[in-house]
Amino acid sequence: MCYNVHMNDIIPSFRSQAEIHIEKLREELKGIRTGRAHSGMIEGLQIEGFLDRLLD
Repeated sequence: MCYNVHMNDIIPSFRSQAEIHIEKLREELKGIRTGRAHSGMIEGLQIEGFLDRLLD
């Protein structure tokens, strides 16, 4: 098989996919903080407790 692929066809698709992943990475990195602890560090965490297991 011979594939006739040109860089002009590949680059726009790659660029749009890369931008999506870079934006996701930026959002993830916003959660990383150094220095003092604050309540924002645990936002989005789900905690399972002892009573949760008993009620299931």
